[in-house]
Amino acid sequence: MTQCLIDGIRSTLSHWRRSFAIPRAISLTQKVSSITTVKQRLAAICHLFDWRVTGHVVSCNPVAPMKGPNYTTKQGKMTVLDATEAGQLLDSVDVRMPIGLRDRALIALMVLSFTQIGAALTMRVDDVYVRQH
Repeated sequence: MTQCLIDGIRSTLSHWRRSFAIPRAISLTQKVSSITTVKQRLAAICHLFDWRVTGHVVSCNPVAPMKGPNYTTKQGKMTVLDATEAGQLLDSVDVRMPIGLRDRALIALMVLSFTQIGAALTMRVDDVYVRQH
């Protein structure tokens, strides 16, 4: 990276910092940007400058004190299938191949135990308790 390019980036970022703040400037450059996109782009710029600081190209990270827009995630409700929908879903899986058997077993586990896919994939055989009737 040449000194001219570094100076150009530095002056651009200082202009953005003074006039808009970086998240606003990033969001203005795109037609539609979600809050998460703006935060991700700000993080990318911040990491770029962190890398340049560790390489002793710039003395400090001008983006480090910047904060992105606030964003909170809301917990969604799990969709519960009724018995007929679960049966239709299980019957729709092609079980002629081992992959189909695997998929059907995972779907059955998720439907019967109200488990999400991440938890189902990390389960071991010891995690399942079979109750005798």
